Amino acid sequence: MRLAVLLLALCASNDARPTHAALRKAFEQNRSSVVLVIGPHREGAGTVVGAGGHVLTSVEYVGLHEAQVRIFGVTLPAAVLAADARLGVSLLKVRPQDGGAVELRAVAVGEVEPQLGEVLVGIRRSPRGELSPVLGKVTRVTQASHVETDLPLPPGSPLFDARARLAGVSVKRLRGGCRVLPLARARALLESGAEAEP
Repeated sequence: MRLAVLLLALCASNDARPTHAALRKAFEQNRSSVVLVIGPHREGAGTVVGAGGHVLTSVEYVGLHEAQVRIFGVTLPAAVLAADARLGVSLLKVRPQDGGAVELRAVAVGEVEPQLGEVLVGIRRSPRGELSPVLGKVTRVTQASHVETDLPLPPGSPLFDARARLAGVSVKRLRGGCRVLPLARARALLESGAEAEP
């Protein structure tokens, strides 16, 4: 019900905006891919970006070499494959328990950077671990690595476009919004992390 109210508020005045069904699908289709990353000092959201157990999250939630990932009530160790303090993100590789396979559902990743005014669906994790959608739009696009939105999301939170593809990851909470690293600008990190795998 809450999602429906948010969608109506955003979409009622502009027929060019994504449809109610498209935005609902973006949340429902990807919520099971949002995990909790637990570091030595803080914890927060991460997103499964590879079927082999790769998780993209904020650098705030990882140690130098390791972190933990909790999904469906199970906590698993994870290795830090790559981290970039300037970009604000880290790539993890979840380690299976007892040599078993890690069954994690990866999100579809967008290849186009979010545009000014584009409506995005953020997924926010509550302190109790409940996930909820937050709808907003891109408010600023710069020549630097990041864009800004009016979505009040903590670091590590994923943002999806109307086609349910991962558009970016929040890296810093701002007054009335957040700074986002578009996935198109994180590809070098993802590729270097994959190459660093043992």
